[in-house]
Amino acid sequence: MHDQKEIEVSALDFQEAVCRLPAMKRSPRGVRGNIPKDTLLSPDPEGVFVQTPVMSTLVIGTQSWATEISVDAWRLAELTKTLKKLGATIQSDKLGLSVAGKELLIRFNKTKLHLPAYEPK
Repeated sequence: MHDQKEIEVSALDFQEAVCRLPAMKRSPRGVRGNIPKDTLLSPDPEGVFVQTPVMSTLVIGTQSWATEISVDAWRLAELTKTLKKLGATIQSDKLGLSVAGKELLIRFNKTKLHLPAYEPK
């Protein structure tokens, strides 16, 4: 995983993309398999491709996203809800996304939030 320069995306588009999560946090008893617990941010020429456990969405950015990082889906959803409380509520609000080492960095105005890469247990 290499570092990613910051790209800007619409705060609302990103929030909608990462908050599409399954209602169940685990599979029902007796069912083989499991529900993925991570959200994958992968490269796309037009922005960043957000793959949640339920749905994939393209979020248009100011430039292309060049690296792939997996983060905990529930923590990322909670983090974007926190950004909404901080004022990221209209389409013109922008989030800065970047990767440094094994962390996803999210910037809104002067607030910077770090989310470690997902490590399966």
